[in-house]
Amino acid sequence: MLIGYTSAHFGKSLLWSGEDALTLYILIRTLDLPPAMAGMVFLSSALWNALCDGLFAMILLRWPGVWRYLPVVTVPAIIGAGIGFAILPMVAKGSLFASIALLFLFRTCFCLLDIPHNALTHGLAMQFGHLPMARLRSLSAGIAALIIGFVGFQIIHTGESTHTILEMLIFSIGVSACLLMLPIPFLLKHSPPESPASHSSASDANAPLNKGLWIYCLASLIGLSGLAAFAKAILHMDFRAETIGAAALLLMTVGRIAAIWFWTPLARKIGSRQALALSYVLGGGSVLCMPIMAGMQDLPLFFSLITCGILGGGIAYLSWAVLTETLGNSTNVSRHAAGFGLFTMSMKIGLGLSALLVGWWLSARQPVQFMMNDSLSLLTIAIPVITLIAALLILLSGKFSVSAVPSPHPYS
Repeated sequence: MLIGYTSAHFGKSLLWSGEDALTLYILIRTLDLPPAMAGMVFLSSALWNALCDGLFAMILLRWPGVWRYLPVVTVPAIIGAGIGFAILPMVAKGSLFASIALLFLFRTCFCLLDIPHNALTHGLAMQFGHLPMARLRSLSAGIAALIIGFVGFQIIHTGESTHTILEMLIFSIGVSACLLMLPIPFLLKHSPPESPASHSSASDANAPLNKGLWIYCLASLIGLSGLAAFAKAILHMDFRAETIGAAALLLMTVGRIAAIWFWTPLARKIGSRQALALSYVLGGGSVLCMPIMAGMQDLPLFFSLITCGILGGGIAYLSWAVLTETLGNSTNVSRHAAGFGLFTMSMKIGLGLSALLVGWWLSARQPVQFMMNDSLSLLTIAIPVITLIAALLILLSGKFSVSAVPSPHPYS
């Protein structure tokens, strides 16, 4: 089961990383949509995805019997998500409605396979430990993001001659991701980690989600809206070291993977929740250095970008460990799905707001530059403030979380 889970998560991460990192770039640079409009389109699709996550989670919480139909539902969802992702760069320039249709197709289908797959995580975390499962998710997602970062490097480095290359790369990623996600229906069909019917009490099934989870999701929404804006803006920055600058997303992804080994011992020492809050503070604070980094030479910029990835990389890694801890020791798989649905809903709203922020910034600054001489820019100051607020809320969420029976080796 763990192998199938990992394969599905890797495929899902390929689609998600590609959609989040490249969609805004494709809408603006390939399809020639105005930046502000592209930001609104991205935000609208993200909000729709968030709404779908919330509704789907509540349906599973209210009617747990729906779970038995999910193996059938996820098959067309995998195909639809792949189509929505793979075809976007192929639409005609300026095709606003076709772009919206494909984005909404992707977001709807992704929701139908994302929440059931995520719901399996809690049972595996209780079996193998919160941090080991978070490491597994983060490593597979990091490798997927590394592939997407390489694609982004190829697109930016080769300049205007990339349209056909972009189409081929995106299509290949879409097909590969669909094949990797094929285990999802089988994982759902062959008994989930816990059976909602046989292992859960009525009071457990009907109890509201704990207050700590709501606060934690709000913190994630706020924090990701800032840090994801930083990641999206990277693709539009003008670096003095052009070759290294074109690989900025790739290098930060390398740092994100390396962050697993940086943040694991710290999480063991101070706790996952405290380490996650610290990662938000350090990741957001690194944005203050971007005006300086934009003017760096090759080698200093190379190491600076990797360092930024390490500092903020604890977020991608530790968020899931803290989530499974926050969910407590409920044995109701539908409640796990609802909790994960609420969390992914907050993530997607945050990611949508980040695109709106970047679209606003690009519209206000033409030609596209990233605060080369304006270190007190609103965007530079706003992101550290946003992530600091998120860090404080994460710490607060621990005060209201359900006391959970720890997994066998939670910090191994």
